[in-house]
Amino acid sequence: MDTRIQFRIDDETKRLAQQMAKSQGRTLSDACRDLAVQPAGQSH
Repeated sequence: MDTRIQFRIDDETKRLAQQMAKSQGRTLSDACRDLAVQPAGQSH
């Protein structure tokens, strides 16, 4: 079952997050998906 998570952030935060994700060779959606599937309690 797929779940969609949505949240609002201001334009500048989104721009910076997209820029960081792009520098890592992925999309912002991919970066958020990776964070969402990390086991609870694991931190970076």
